Formats: sequence, structure tokens, C-alpha cells
Amino acid sequence: MKVNKLKKISKSNYKVYFDTNDYLNLHEDVIINNSLLTNKVVDASLLEKIRKENNDKQVYGNALKFLSYRMRSILEVKKYLLDKGFEEELVESTISKLKEQGYLDDNKFTTAFINTKINTSDIGPNRVREQLINLGVSESIIEKNMHLFSSKIEEDKVKHYINKKVKNNHYAKKILQNKILESLLLMGYNKEVILKYIEDIDISNEGNILEKEYNKIYIKYKNKYKDYELKSIIKQKLYQKGFDYREIEDMVNKRCDY
Repeated sequence: MKVNKLKKISKSNYKVYFDTNDYLNLHEDVIINNSLLTNKVVDASLLEKIRKENNDKQVYGNALKFLSYRMRSILEVKKYLLDKGFEEELVESTISKLKEQGYLDDNKFTTAFINTKINTSDIGPNRVREQLINLGVSESIIEKNMHLFSSKIEEDKVKHYINKKVKNNHYAKKILQNKILESLLLMGYNKEVILKYIEDIDISNEGNILEKEYNKIYIKYKNKYKDYELKSIIKQKLYQKGFDYREIEDMVNKRCDY
């Protein structure tokens, strides 16, 4: 069959029409490499070569576009290309090419990933490690680079989180400590680091917090409950926030006007 005409369809791609009423969408590099001008005769072996080159170009181009937004792990790129429907053999060869060219490097990716998480997120080292494992990075590479999340950085982040929670606190000290511990563990911080600072929490204004919470609860429920029932619901809500039983009793008895 012969090439009938070429029509540009995007910046680097053309639609190549043949005299058999068939056509191919080809990258311009493939067209140039194979001299696909009008009246060019294309036999079966050349057609197979063209298709293979174009597939290679497509996979490679998709991978580079995916990598242009940010660094990726090898597994991320592989899964992306397979999800695009490209054959595994072609994906593997593209991955090898990208690694050789320095576009894919799990060690460099890991250092960048850890530094980004340190600077832009609140998560701790254990969550960072977990995320890297999910991205297909080997444990040896992860451990090699986890020193970037130093003990000082972890301690600073834990102290910052604790200070923020104390500043906006609505609970008694023990409840607040438990909530902070639970949250920081879920965020991926080490328990021994959390406990090192959580005991130092200073709630010198706990009496003011109790009064403030009493007022909030009273305003919320005063039109729903009356007398003993209202007193009971206020006490219950304050108990749940961890305030001392005697302090709650004193506050409710002092403030109640029913």
C-alpha cells in the first residue's frame, strides 16, 4: 500500500492516510525516520516496524508527561502505563530506558519525597515510611534515606502539634493527652517521642476552660431540658471532656439558676 496524504492532528502527531482507505496516527519522529511521504510504498515488514516505533514513542511520551508534574517512583510509572493499556513488555523496556536516562531513580525519588513530606505535611516518619512502601520503594532504599527525618525534626513537629492543640483546647488535661497521643500515633510519630513531651502539657487555665465549656453546654441545652434534667446533661457532657468530678459539681451547683 502507498501513503496518500498526511494530516497534522496535534503538535507532534499526524494522521497518515493510505490508498487502502486505512490510516495510522503517527508521531512525527516515526514519519521522519521512515520517510513516510506521499506515494511512499509501505509493505508488511515496514508497517510492523512503523507500528512498533510508534508504540515505543507513545509509551515513552506518556511516561515523560506523567513525570513532568513531579518525581515518581518506578512502580508509579509502571502502574500508570499499564493502566493506559500498554503491553507489559513495552512498559518494561520503557522503564529501563527511563532509568538509564536518569528520569527514574527510586533513591532520588525517596530523598525528594521525604523532604517534601517534612516541609509540607504534618505526618511523622512511620507514615512516610508506609507511603514509600506503598509506592513500591524497597525497604533498603527507604531505610538508607530515613535519616533525613531526623529525631530533632520529629521532636519539633510533635511539640508544634501539642502546642497547637493546647492553645485550642476544650478538654481536661488527661483527655487532651489521650487525644493528642492517639492523633500523633495515627499520624506516624513514635510513641516514645510523643510521651517525652506529652507529660509536660501545662493547662494552667483549666478552670477557665471548664467554665467556658459549661457556658457552651448550658446555652446549647437550656431550651431543650429543664431543672434536674438540664443539670444532669451538663454534668454528663463535662464528664466526657475529662474534668474533675468535684470541680464539675462545684461549677454546676454554683452556676445553676434552676
